[in-house]
Amino acid sequence: MDGLKEVESKPKEDNKDQEKKKDELQETTKDKGKEVSKPHNKEGKLPNTATSLYNMLFIGIALIMLGGVSFFVVKIRSQKKQ
Repeated sequence: MDGLKEVESKPKEDNKDQEKKKDELQETTKDKGKEVSKPHNKEGKLPNTATSLYNMLFIGIALIMLGGVSFFVVKIRSQKKQ
C-alpha cells in the first residue's frame, strides 16, 4: 500500500463536445426537405455488411411451399385415376 500512487482521473466531456465529435464523423445535407447522412470516409462508399440470410430463408420457404403444393396435386390426380 505504501508504494501505490493516486491516479488522476480525466474530466468527463460535456454533451457539447460529444455532439461536436458526432457531427465531425457525419456530414448531413438537406435533399428535398429530407436529411441525408453521408459516410465519413473520403471515397463515399459504405462498408460491405450485407448478408444473404433473408434470401436463403425466402428460398427455403418457397421450396417448402412448392413441395406441399406438388404433393397435393399428385395426391388429387392419383385419386381421380382410381
